[in-house]
Amino acid sequence: MRFQVDETGVRALRGGDEGETVVNRRGRYVGRVTSCTLVGGVQVGLALVERRYAEPGTPLAIYPAASGKGPTAKPPAELGEGDSAILPLWATVLPRFPEREGRMAVEGGD
Repeated sequence: MRFQVDETGVRALRGGDEGETVVNRRGRYVGRVTSCTLVGGVQVGLALVERRYAEPGTPLAIYPAASGKGPTAKPPAELGEGDSAILPLWATVLPRFPEREGRMAVEGGD
């Protein structure tokens, strides 16, 4: 499914072999990011998720992969003074195909 990160100016998602974890609103694992790019200042990407979470408009959270300088992926119980936690980025599922500018939707396909 296609998604758009709701915030701008956040760490770039990478996807790939070990793509970032995607969870639902309750924190349950539902899939992984496969790719992501910047489009007009907004991150737009693809993820493999359970079918019921691929409906356009569905909010999902994505946990960015830990980087060498950023927060570590420690469980909350292991965090200590001076540690940083990885916070999720919120994203919204987009329609499968983007609408073209200047093209009107036609009912019935005629």
